[in-house]
Amino acid sequence: LPAHPRIAPPPALFCVCRARRCSVRRRMAWSVWIARFLVCALPAAAASGGSDPGRARGLGSTPGGTAVVFEVELTRVRATGFAHASSNASLPLQLSEPDGSFMVEPLQNIGNVQYFGTIEIGTPGQLATVIFDTGSSDLWIPQSRFDPSSSSTVLRPTSASDHNEVRIQYSVGSVVGPVFVDRLSIGGCTIPQQGFVFAGLTAGLENRFFDGVLGLAFPALSHTGTTVLTQLGAQAGIQVFCFFLEEAGKPSKLVLGLPDDGRFGPAGPVYSPVVLQEWWTFEGSLSVGTSLVMQTSFFALDTGTSYLTLPPSYFAAVVQLLLPPEGLAQCRLYGPTKLFICPCASRLVARILYVTMSGQDFPIFPEDLFTPLRDDSDQCVLEVQASSEALPVILGDTFLRTVGTVFDVGQLRVGLARRADVVPRLESTRERLRADADAIAGGRSAGRLPLLPPHRPGSESLSPQTVLLALSAGALAGWMGGHLATRIYDLCHPADDPRGGATARAASARCCDTGPGGAYARFV
Repeated sequence: LPAHPRIAPPPALFCVCRARRCSVRRRMAWSVWIARFLVCALPAAAASGGSDPGRARGLGSTPGGTAVVFEVELTRVRATGFAHASSNASLPLQLSEPDGSFMVEPLQNIGNVQYFGTIEIGTPGQLATVIFDTGSSDLWIPQSRFDPSSSSTVLRPTSASDHNEVRIQYSVGSVVGPVFVDRLSIGGCTIPQQGFVFAGLTAGLENRFFDGVLGLAFPALSHTGTTVLTQLGAQAGIQVFCFFLEEAGKPSKLVLGLPDDGRFGPAGPVYSPVVLQEWWTFEGSLSVGTSLVMQTSFFALDTGTSYLTLPPSYFAAVVQLLLPPEGLAQCRLYGPTKLFICPCASRLVARILYVTMSGQDFPIFPEDLFTPLRDDSDQCVLEVQASSEALPVILGDTFLRTVGTVFDVGQLRVGLARRADVVPRLESTRERLRADADAIAGGRSAGRLPLLPPHRPGSESLSPQTVLLALSAGALAGWMGGHLATRIYDLCHPADDPRGGATARAASARCCDTGPGGAYARFV
């Protein structure tokens, strides 16, 4: 444990007392120290995944309360099928000129799978394309895209012993490399000193359309220690960022800062506190039509995930509610990706999926859940996947394309805004939307019970009863430890007892031998 002034062991724990009254002092010291340890360390350990990295590291309001906004443009490029043969889309695009307080940097999306854009590393800046990922926390750049010898501001390990290589493991693939520090520029927003993994080995990522990954999640997930999220506030004064993801042919954007130009619509975003400071996680509910699947569950906004992911038990329930039995019978499971492939006509019979946050419903229409494998294909992929029970419900790009999102580090909250341009495109969907609204207005869905229990991974906390039990156990352990130490002291110092003789003093010498094999050394 790191040094803590409130749990530092008192000198009385290690004092060598010749008087018997010191045994009581030792017992009391052990009891008090262990109680302090339990009070200070256990709550800190329980909150390690939910610490306050934003406020602890100065990711608060910008000086004077002024908004600093930089804008990054994302352009989606549609590829065909599961295999994306062309890599031309990963070429960096030219930065546009500043427009007032906004700066635009292009980003691209490949076939609803990857959104990425260009950053600059070093001085002068060297370009690299990265995924802006709110589901991870580290920045890594491959060695093929950055030449340290060409940068005048790079800080790198000075000897072989300093090459503490970092390994980052993703759900698919991994990267390995040492940590360098250099200047980072994102759409004109500059961080003078940013740590990143200089990746020499990338496994399982050979067919990627990007060079690296720029993580925007909390430091609890970091392997490098200094995250871009932390440094945006500490070095660049940025406390909020937003994503506006679009379909093909429309510009998508990452905004550093909070825009005030009305793009969130007249109602603006609704907010919810971050409940797990690992991913950008909030508490919400999930419904299929008028059927409530789960409530008070954890949902994570993840720009690095393409689809929606659900734990297996919830996934099965959602799929069965989404399609009628005859429609589900026409779907098949695509083995390598574990995705459902269904006739595109399934959109005509599918129900609407609703994510609810802070009392506001955010619908995901069937035409957004079922996307064609190719432009001319009558087979669609269902953009819902099963994931791990240990993960929250992950709202990937399938959901993020239907809303405007706000990631507020300073106030530790996430915001969602309904977009005026996201409307049903099928008459069958419009009819279901009206029917669901009528059911809610008529009270037919009032008092409905969720079909499944809440899904809240990583939410365990210490209850008052647990703390009381831990304190009692600590006090007992402290008393027993002090009693044991006293008994050992008495055995090792019989000369203090006037009834001890030469034999006792000889035994004391053997017991208190401080050499490598002595009993005292073994005990200590």
